[in-house]
Amino acid sequence: MAAAPKKTSKTVTTTTVCRAIAKWMCYAVLALLALLGLLAAWSFTTPVPEGTFFATLFPLMRGIPPQTLFGSLVRPSTPPVPADMLPLARPAKESFVTLAGTGDQMPANGLGMCCRASAYDDESVRRTVLWYLLQGGRHIDTAMLYLNHKPIGERAARPNPNPNPNPNPNPNRTRRGHRGGHRARRAAP
Repeated sequence: MAAAPKKTSKTVTTTTVCRAIAKWMCYAVLALLALLGLLAAWSFTTPVPEGTFFATLFPLMRGIPPQTLFGSLVRPSTPPVPADMLPLARPAKESFVTLAGTGDQMPANGLGMCCRASAYDDESVRRTVLWYLLQGGRHIDTAMLYLNHKPIGERAARPNPNPNPNPNPNPNRTRRGHRGGHRARRAAP
């Protein structure tokens, strides 16, 4: 009969270390599950629990303090729109989708306002919508579940803060009627 292999101190140490790592990994997983449980329980105390859960979870996954927990203390992640920026026309070859039932058309491309950290900070949402509208966009996907429909509506309802100072209705022509080349995206200082 063959003798069992002799345990060395190296084998015992490796086994002990592996067990300790596995033990701490179990503790970490349990702690994470407990935190997710508390987040879920807290979110069910709000009017839109699913929205609150995602509005908290998505920023946390990117390492950004969520507005649902910390309010508007967070610096907006969308840069401000320059004061001299002029609105652009809608894209020339914009594609549309025909809606079933009514036959109405809506732009095929739009701005989705869910599932990213900047979609849950009110000021970032306002700035993002303004950038999009000034670039000629007209289709914004939002829902009450996203918890950002209020700042989207505030920004869309407000008149353009950057009115065109040029009263000329055709921006591609100068006042003398000559063709003005490529239209600048920003007004002259």
